[in-house]
This record gives sequence, structure tokens and C-alpha cells, in this order.
Amino acid sequence: MLDANLFYAALNEDIGLVIETPDDVEKVRQKLYAIRRELPEFSKISIVVGGDPENPQQLWLIKNE
Repeated sequence: MLDANLFYAALNEDIGLVIETPDDVEKVRQKLYAIRRELPEFSKISIVVGGDPENPQQLWLIKNE
């Protein structure tokens, strides 16, 4: 499920969080951008698509600190 809890979980990790999605990665990325706009602390998280070419269905939520 895509919700703000993913961003909170990423903030609680050392580096971030990896999300596996069976859906269209671009569609999921757009949903994550919408969620990220909800709270200022989420601006510390980058959304990375294609970070691992061997796993194209992964999205990474990486902390920027």
C-alpha cells in the first residue's frame, strides 16, 4: 500500500528503503511524489527509479542528509 508510512519508514532507516512493485513503476513514482508533497520532512527523501538495472521494478526512497 502506498501511503505516508513508507516515508516514515525510510526516515527511520540509516540510508532509506527499497520498494518492490509489480505495478507500472512510473505510475507508482507519481503517487509517491504526491505523498511526498504532504509533509515538509518528506522533502529529505529522494525517490529513485532504476537504481538497480537488474531489478527494474524497484523504487528506492533514499534519505538526503
